[in-house]
Amino acid sequence: MLNILRYSFFAFVALLFIGCSNSEENKKSEVIYVTISPLKALVEELTCGDFAVEVLVPKGASPETFEPTARQIAALNDAEFCFKVGLLDFEHNLNNLLDRGATTVDLSEGIKPLSGSCAHGHHHGHTHGVDPHIWTSPRELGVM
Repeated sequence: MLNILRYSFFAFVALLFIGCSNSEENKKSEVIYVTISPLKALVEELTCGDFAVEVLVPKGASPETFEPTARQIAALNDAEFCFKVGLLDFEHNLNNLLDRGATTVDLSEGIKPLSGSCAHGHHHGHTHGVDPHIWTSPRELGVM
């Protein structure tokens, strides 16, 4: 009887440690991508820190000329979601690049974009005639 209690105790402790380590390990392995850095804070807030949030377009790079690398595409295939503005040219091709990976979420759905180009004078890299900076509008941010 004593041996059964001893084994039960050790089994209980082992399961307790396995359960704790798995939940922490799973949390770290669940990654959500965003296409550009302004979306990172939004997604982190929405997910309450339950996921790691990574940005596709690296700091200092231009979303207007960006193309994801093979490594990023592979990482997207392991990710849970990829949140995109939906108005940038490179974002239109993301679904074609993914085999089985992240579900893409178009944050421009339900938003009527402002016509005109972006304020800094670029006329390429996003849907022409539309300002892609939808996260700067409080009303549109609420829709997102």
